[in-house]
Amino acid sequence: MVIARVEGLHHLPPTRLLRIKIFLSGSNEMNAVKMLAIVLIVAGALGLLYGGFTYTSDTHEAKLGPIALVVKDTKTVNIPIWAGVGALVTGLVLLFVKK
Repeated sequence: MVIARVEGLHHLPPTRLLRIKIFLSGSNEMNAVKMLAIVLIVAGALGLLYGGFTYTSDTHEAKLGPIALVVKDTKTVNIPIWAGVGALVTGLVLLFVKK
């Protein structure tokens, strides 16, 4: 058993080791592909709902004695509709198509 040789796991009961082994082997229901699919579905839905996001960055800063001047630049990133639909469809395909 490879899992029993990992340092720090020898004190765990056998049922706990079995759960860890099942999780690491990928036979658990929530594997990496399903998690990726869920992330893509959520990202695609958010992209379609909001259409973009804004963020603020400091572009210039000047300190003249006790006076501090900061110029903040607000930028908008638009998410194309095709990107939201593509992420949503890809996530659904990954989630529901069996190997």
